[in-house]
Amino acid sequence: MSTRQVHAAVLHGIGETPRYELFPAPVAGDGEAVVTVTAAALKPSDRLMANGVHYARPPSPRSWASTAWAG
Repeated sequence: MSTRQVHAAVLHGIGETPRYELFPAPVAGDGEAVVTVTAAALKPSDRLMANGVHYARPPSPRSWASTAWAG
């Protein structure tokens, strides 16, 4: 039995090109749900953060994985 995986664009350092990487698929806990996301866009602010010119500098590594939160 193989473990299901998901893809994410991961920024390992400011000024580097994000890399397309595989991660284990999330598992829903009590009161949570996992949804399937077919596509997700990177916003212009994501590119500014990757280039290190956005006012909010993200910690590295940063993942732009498709995540949905229910609350």
